[in-house]
Order: sequence, then C-alpha cells, then structure tokens
Amino acid sequence: MRAFVLASGPSGGEHLDLIQTAIGLKIATNSTIFKAPWAHICFAMDQTWWREYGHEVKKIKCERISSSRASARYGASLIPRRPKSKPVKDGVSGNNSATCAAELAYMRGAREIILVGVDCTADGKRNHHHDDHPEPLKNRIRAREWLDDWKRFITLNDVRVVNTSPLCEADFFEYADIREFV
Repeated sequence: MRAFVLASGPSGGEHLDLIQTAIGLKIATNSTIFKAPWAHICFAMDQTWWREYGHEVKKIKCERISSSRASARYGASLIPRRPKSKPVKDGVSGNNSATCAAELAYMRGAREIILVGVDCTADGKRNHHHDDHPEPLKNRIRAREWLDDWKRFITLNDVRVVNTSPLCEADFFEYADIREFV
C-alpha cells in the first residue's frame, strides 16, 4: 500500500491538487490539513498546536491522531510513544509530526511512503509553506534531530520512503518527482 505524508516544509504546498486524486492513504501534518482538507488523517504531535488549531481541525472531516494528550478534547485518537531503537509496531517515536505520520502510515500497512514537504530545512525565506504559527508555537527547524529520526525509521523497518522535496539534501532518502506517483 502507498501513503502520502503531507508535511509543512516550504515545498509542501506545491502539487497538493495532484495528490488529492492519487490512490493511497493521505496524512496531512499540522497546518497542512488546512490546505489539504481532503486528507484521510490529520496528525499533529504538538500539544500547543492542538490548543491553537484544534477547534478548526475538528470541523474538517478527517481522522485526527496525535501523541499529545491535549488533542483528545478535539476528537483526536491518542497514539502511544515507543522507544526509538525498536521497529514500528504500535506507537510512534519521531521528534516531528512528519516522521510520526510516516510511522502511522507504516502501522496502517503502507510499505511505500511518499513524502511531500519534508524539506528538513528552510528555503531562506520561510520555515513552512503556510504562514508562521503565532506565539507561543515555535517555528524553528531542528533538521539534525529530524534527519536522525528519518534515517532510523528507514533502517529499522521494511519500507520504501521517497522524498519529493527539492530542498532536502539528506543522502539516505530516495528522491523522485511527485508526478511519478499521481
């Protein structure tokens, strides 16, 4: 099964219209759900994000999942955290919502995961394809932590992960143009 993880990196807003009709599970992370309200799942791990946007997300017809207890009041199912050193079985371990969304897709049966907007960097102008989050939410990039999570996920699990970001430079991702999958 194929899944698409729609993340918030600067390149993430491109080609969403093409992905909407593609075959596969679609998981939008954080505020990307507002540009892709047709996604099957909204995954956000940050409790502050849920407090800021939870009421808006609750209006969107999608499954809501999080590793944050604060998300429950917005109708999100709680997914447990698990040790980073173990293959994915029944919980998530990533340090960002995109990695956790990929782990969730894997738990749901996806063995090919297409990443959109997983840039692991800013583009020199912005950190996200959407507006920056208001305070007290953070808008920082923690690329080293994120890259370590991705490498661990790919290494520990029997999964093909294809990054479609033109900005990410990690050498362990397979790269392709999103048009190959839609």
